[in-house]
Formats: sequence, structure tokens, C-alpha cells
Amino acid sequence: MKQNHLPVNLNLNVRGLETSATLRINEISNRLVSEGKRVYKFGLGQSPFPVPETVVEALRQNAHQKDYLPVKGLYKLRQAVADFNFRHQGIVTDPEDVLIGRDQRN
Repeated sequence: MKQNHLPVNLNLNVRGLETSATLRINEISNRLVSEGKRVYKFGLGQSPFPVPETVVEALRQNAHQKDYLPVKGLYKLRQAVADFNFRHQGIVTDPEDVLIGRDQRN
């Protein structure tokens, strides 16, 4: 059987990229399973544990809230941050000036 050998042109942004941490963990855990070790896979949504009833109930009560959160974050949380800043730092902050986010490095 004849094989076609076409040149592969990879975008410079993806050349040399390492395997993602998630995929690497999956590879390692699969290897450990093949070695007969017990592995609990939490990273890919495969928890072996039942969902606690309190979580199930909270999901039931909030399933109707399917919309995305405001870009700046929940107003009540922004208000709480502004209040905290005033109480602990003496900084007067309007909740409209507070932005809720997370550190993407981790």
C-alpha cells in the first residue's frame, strides 16, 4: 500500500507545545490503572462518590438560573467587597467600580 507523505505545516503558535496538564494527568492515571492501582479521577468529571443531597437540592432550587453572570460579577458580591474595603481599609468604593475575577495562572 502506497502512503502519501504530505508536508505538515503547523502554525508557529502551536509548534513545540507540551501536552496539557489535564491530558498528562489522564495519561498518568490510565497508566496507573493498567498497573493495577486504584485511581479516583476527579479532573475529568468522573467522581466515584455520590453527589451530596444538599448539592442536589441546591441545583434543583437554582436550575432555572441558566443565564451567564454579569461580566463584572454578582452585584451582591461587589457590594460586599466595597463594604469590606470600607470597614477594613477605610476605602470608599462604589460596587460599580468593583470587578470580580479570578487568577488565570492556576
